[in-house]
Amino acid sequence: MQSCEISADSTDDPLSSGLRRKRQPRIVVIGAGLAGLSAAKALLESGFTDVTVLEATDRIGGRVQSVQIGHATFELGATWIHGSHGNPVYHLAEDNGLLEETTDSERSVGRISLYSKNGVAYHLTNSGQRIPKDVVEEFSDLYNEVYNLTQEFFQRGKPVNAESQNSVGVFTRDVVRKRVKADPDDTEAVKRLKLAMIQQYLKVESCESSSHSMDEVSLSEFGEWTEILTYPEELWYKKICSFDVLYPPERYGHVLSGWICGEEALIMEKCDDETVAETCTEMLRKFTGNPNIPKPRRILRSSWGSNPYFRGSYSYTQVGSSGADVEKLAKPLPYAESSKTPPMQVMFSGEATHRKYYSTTHGAVLSGQREAARLIEMYQDLLQCPA
Repeated sequence: MQSCEISADSTDDPLSSGLRRKRQPRIVVIGAGLAGLSAAKALLESGFTDVTVLEATDRIGGRVQSVQIGHATFELGATWIHGSHGNPVYHLAEDNGLLEETTDSERSVGRISLYSKNGVAYHLTNSGQRIPKDVVEEFSDLYNEVYNLTQEFFQRGKPVNAESQNSVGVFTRDVVRKRVKADPDDTEAVKRLKLAMIQQYLKVESCESSSHSMDEVSLSEFGEWTEILTYPEELWYKKICSFDVLYPPERYGHVLSGWICGEEALIMEKCDDETVAETCTEMLRKFTGNPNIPKPRRILRSSWGSNPYFRGSYSYTQVGSSGADVEKLAKPLPYAESSKTPPMQVMFSGEATHRKYYSTTHGAVLSGQREAARLIEMYQDLLQCPA
């Protein structure tokens, strides 16, 4: 375990410095991810002088991890910045000159990719058939219309209608399916194409992927409709929703970034590199109809789920949970219900504890600042006293 004691004494006088350390509490920050680092920074800036950051791994950053391969830098963790107005991560990246590739169109969708984009998406079926652009656009409009109805889940805490289940994914899938089947203007072949796209869109939603970030190959299983949202272990690869082409090739080489989610991602992490490489190659050959696509020379996987210090890529609220559960995770121990309760000793931060911005890096940053603010308020009289 790595540790770093951070001192911020404002005087060179050893007597004054010693008195200050005796009067101030010792703060230990566990974890040098964005939450821990933002908490430590806020504490030091507010006058705390005894702050130690503990980190179990050999690097800082948590689930923000950059990997250097040759001359290229690849992100194994966060790859998007969601929103530019008031987002502390956006302003941090901007202040450090990390947004040279940002375009007006990226700002307009409120989601900025750390990779530059080309902007052309291809939707393919497992028989190598290209899904026409107009069909994709029609289905996308329908899917987004239905998905927007699920806002009632968050506003009222209940399904949109009495017949639907209390799950955004199940509701979206079922309503989209009914509307596709009831459309009198579509042929049966077009309906089958649109039905095949439902699962792929749900997988994309889970993976936080999108067709506007860069070149994308989206994979849709073309066949009979299935109710299955999870797959047997040997079919883990069916949860791969798409491959993104990283641009420009002069910077990254010829690189595809694949996306997989759910339990199937954990199964994939147990496989060796050769198995994953062969499986992905066969998928691309099948979906593109090109049997000559070569195997990759090497693959690189994030493996967040099997990492003992992380156990997953980011948090989510599962069916049956709510924002109240997130708030419970953020309560300090012991929790001060009255003035007789002992002061807070253990506090919790991280993106999973931010009710509004869970699963994001800016949620992690804000949560660290939130917990630092608790300590600053608790010891404000001490901080203001002269040494």
